[in-house]
Amino acid sequence: MSNDTVGREPIRIIEVVQPKCALTYGEGLCTSTGTPCFNTRATCQVTSAYDESETITWRFCSQGTRRPPDLFEQDGGNIKTNPVPSLGSAKASPTQVNIGGTSDGSSALGIRSSLTVSLDDFKYDDKYADPYLDQRSYDAYERGTFWSKYLARNPYYINDVIRLYEGYRGDTLDDMISREFLINTISNPSSSGSVSIGASDPLRLTEAKRSVFPFTSYSYLSGAITDSQTSGIQITATLEDLTSQIFSSTYYLAIGSEAISYTGVTEITAGVLYELTGVTRGALGTEAGEADDGEAIQRIGSFEDMSLPDVLKNLLSSEYGASIDE
Repeated sequence: MSNDTVGREPIRIIEVVQPKCALTYGEGLCTSTGTPCFNTRATCQVTSAYDESETITWRFCSQGTRRPPDLFEQDGGNIKTNPVPSLGSAKASPTQVNIGGTSDGSSALGIRSSLTVSLDDFKYDDKYADPYLDQRSYDAYERGTFWSKYLARNPYYINDVIRLYEGYRGDTLDDMISREFLINTISNPSSSGSVSIGASDPLRLTEAKRSVFPFTSYSYLSGAITDSQTSGIQITATLEDLTSQIFSSTYYLAIGSEAISYTGVTEITAGVLYELTGVTRGALGTEAGEADDGEAIQRIGSFEDMSLPDVLKNLLSSEYGASIDE
């Protein structure tokens, strides 16, 4: 049925994207034993091995939808469910731009669009939600509702993706108008058996205190250094933090007000302690100084041979700044 057909049936679909661990309980890198988890961050028993590289996309459509469309998809451990007809309402407000920053009541990016969704809660048998269902000693259908279990297992939902699709019966999801938001809040099920989800568009991550460039380093100096020392500078950190490229071919870090450049690292203690190699003190026009044992270290990003549009694009990217994918 086309959009020009009289009597076409409108349809709305909500997608909530839940991250999940790609590992199998008690196998390989997962060394857990005992009662299996639910492959979520909050239920993980070995967080150092947690691998949040797979997702479950939960789908919901309007209450009373005749014959909810068959949209089930599975690609390896990534699952997209068929829609459950439990959507009560979905209200999206548009973005209001602030051209030239003329409005004092909003940021330079204006007022971001938002989404408010109301969904009925329902009894659920934990299919897809629990990969170890056959190992449980209870009847999952009789033990809690979908949203009560979802919130207990996924309390770290802030900034998870939620999408709104609007179209007509017979449309594919690609044919529908789609908008993507990031979740701010999910209410506990009310006495009437409904939950409310509040979300706003991804550009809210650029707001003050939400985005940091580069990401915060949880590293520190291992041993005091003089203002002229270029060898024997050891850092307690992760290898990834010290060697991830941040736009330039040279690595930079800050100790106090000084920037230090280096070309590589030598591992001293596996996964914990590293010594800088190819060190230059007082880089990027800063002044070299002494530093005490335990002083905090922060990686520095340096834009070299990059146009302003490329700088802005990378600052908004998922790898470096506001975690906004293209």
